[in-house]
Amino acid sequence: MIARFNKLESWDSMRSVPYYFFYYYVPTRYSMLSSESQYVREEIWNFKNGIHQDLFINHLEKKIKHTFERPNFLTLVCIPASTRESNKVRFENFSNVLCKKLNMINGFQYISILKEKSPSYLGGSDVATYDFDRSFFKGKKVILFDDVVTKGASMQSFMDYLEEVGAEVVCCISIGRTFYDRYMGYEINNPWTGNTVFKCGYLKAPDMDNRTIEERKIPISGENTLKASCKIQVGDVARLNEVSVEEQSVAKHQVGDCIRFGQFNGRFVKWIILDQKGDEYLLISKFGLECMPFNKTEGFTTWDGCTLRKWLNEDFYNNAFSRTEQEKIIRHEVVASDNPIYRSFQGKNTNDKVFILNIKEYNQYFDIYNKWVCRLFSGILRQCWLRNSGNDNSRGAFIGRSGSIHAGGSKITSSRNAVRPVMWVKL
Repeated sequence: MIARFNKLESWDSMRSVPYYFFYYYVPTRYSMLSSESQYVREEIWNFKNGIHQDLFINHLEKKIKHTFERPNFLTLVCIPASTRESNKVRFENFSNVLCKKLNMINGFQYISILKEKSPSYLGGSDVATYDFDRSFFKGKKVILFDDVVTKGASMQSFMDYLEEVGAEVVCCISIGRTFYDRYMGYEINNPWTGNTVFKCGYLKAPDMDNRTIEERKIPISGENTLKASCKIQVGDVARLNEVSVEEQSVAKHQVGDCIRFGQFNGRFVKWIILDQKGDEYLLISKFGLECMPFNKTEGFTTWDGCTLRKWLNEDFYNNAFSRTEQEKIIRHEVVASDNPIYRSFQGKNTNDKVFILNIKEYNQYFDIYNKWVCRLFSGILRQCWLRNSGNDNSRGAFIGRSGSIHAGGSKITSSRNAVRPVMWVKL
C-alpha cells in the first residue's frame, strides 16, 4: 500500500516559504509509469471529484503532525477550485475532516469566489477573484494547500492575497507536483514513499540544461537545516515565512528572490532582488510603502532637490533600518538620465543610499515576463513615482497601475502615487 509513512522530509521552498509535495503528478502524455504513479494519478482525479479523499487526508495528517508540534494553532486554507460548485465538492468536506483530525482552524468558509475562473481555451477569462474575511485572517498562521502545483503561480499569488489581509503562510503543501520534460533521463522518486516515478528508463535523451532534482533542506530560525526529527513550535513558525538578511547571509541569493530587511510602520519590509554585482544586490520593495508627493511644494523640481529624496535618505533610512542594516546599505551614484520622450531638465547626479527607479531602469528590469505590480500593504493597486521629471519640471513621471509608463507625469504635489524604494545592499 503506497500510503505508508516513512518520514522522508524532502522539503523544498516556495518563494522562501517551506513547500512539500507527496508525489509527482505525471500527465497522461507520459508512458512507462510505475504502478504507484498510475495509481496516484487516478487518485488525484478522484480527489478533485470529491471521492476517495481519505488516502491523502491521512497523508496530510501524518505530515503535519510530524512537522508541527501544535497544529491546533494553525489555519488550513485550500486554494479554491475554478468554480463555486467544484470548490465545494473538492474542499469543503476535505477541510472539515482534516481540521477535525488535527484540531486546526478551518479557513474554507472565510474565502468566497466572487468571479469564477473559466479556461481561456473555452473563450473565458483564466482569472478568478476572491473575497477574504479580513477580520478572520488577521494574525493567522496558515498552511496553504492545493491538490496539484504546476508552475506555482497560483500558490504564490494566494500567498500574496493572504499576506495582504494580515495572515502569514508558514508552509505550502500539495498532493502532487507536475512532472516536466526537464526531469527526463533521471531517476526521480516520489518524496513520500521514495519509489520511482517510472518503471524503466526514458527513451528520450535528457535535457542537459537541467540538473537532477535535489532534496533540499530548509533554513530555519538560525539553524542550518530542518532535520527529520525536528518539531516546529508555533512560536518558531512565524520565522519560517521570511528570514532576515543576517540569517540568510550564508546563502546564495539570486535575482528574483525575496528577502526581509528593515521595518516600516510596524511591518517587516520585503524586498525583491532586481540585480546582482558580486556580493552587492539591487533591492526594490515588494510593496509600495506609502503614497506621498514627489515634492511638497509646486514649482521647478528635479530629483536632486525633491522632498521625496530627502524623506527616503533621512526619515525612512534612519527609522526603517537598524545600525547593522544601515552598514549594509551602499551609497550609490544615482544618474540623472533623460526622459526619453520629453526634454525636461533632469537635474544633477546624486549620491544616495535610497532612491527610486527612473524610466531607463524601469525598462531594464521590468517587462512582460517580470511584470510590474505596485500594491500597498493593504493590497490596493497604486501608480508609483519614477524619479524623472515629466513633460515639464512641475510634473513627475510615474508607472500606472497596469504597469505602463506615464512619461508626461502628474503634478509633483500629488499624493496619489506610491513609493517603491530601491537601494544597493552588500550581503
